[in-house]
Amino acid sequence: MKMTNLKYTINFFGYWHCGCGLAAGADVDELVLKDRNNLPYIPGKTIKGLLRENIEDYFTFLGTDVPSDFVEVFGNSEDRNHKKYDKQKDNRYELIVQGKSFFKNATLPIDVSNTIKGCHAEDFMIKEIASTAIQESTGTAKKNTLRKIEVVVPCTLEGEIINIPNAFVPYVEIGFKLIKRLGENRNRGLGRCSFNNFKTEVYEN
Repeated sequence: MKMTNLKYTINFFGYWHCGCGLAAGADVDELVLKDRNNLPYIPGKTIKGLLRENIEDYFTFLGTDVPSDFVEVFGNSEDRNHKKYDKQKDNRYELIVQGKSFFKNATLPIDVSNTIKGCHAEDFMIKEIASTAIQESTGTAKKNTLRKIEVVVPCTLEGEIINIPNAFVPYVEIGFKLIKRLGENRNRGLGRCSFNNFKTEVYEN
């Protein structure tokens, strides 16, 4: 069976935020997820979730079921159960199917990250923005609604998916092209991006 490794890039056109779930005391409410070198990245599981959702939406729009390779790539979930008959217990139980594809973290290109580390410029990748809720009646800020979060400056990240059934690769590329924003606060203008520069490596499994 032919399998494919797919490399891609994510181009961000503005600030973006992929949070780590931590705050910095009373100063910053949400910090950006960073690696051990203090550089921002996007976890592979985040990419996987967005891609899975978009591919499902694509086939829903077409009015057809997803191909069988979908489960090979993503595994099954609560909303896509697979049942197997247990003769000894005379009942059916959920068969958990693990996806066989591996989604690497999306990171800065190695030459870019090396340059940033060499210049000790990690802090210049991160900015802080603040927001607050406004009262419609007075046009003034509501009390206790000021929030400050870290964001990453526009940049390009590189990612890779390992072990995709070759016939499923076109759907992966379609799913990526449907992603227009990534990360938190997408409905507030953050995370506008595009996935492109797809490069494939085909091999026999």
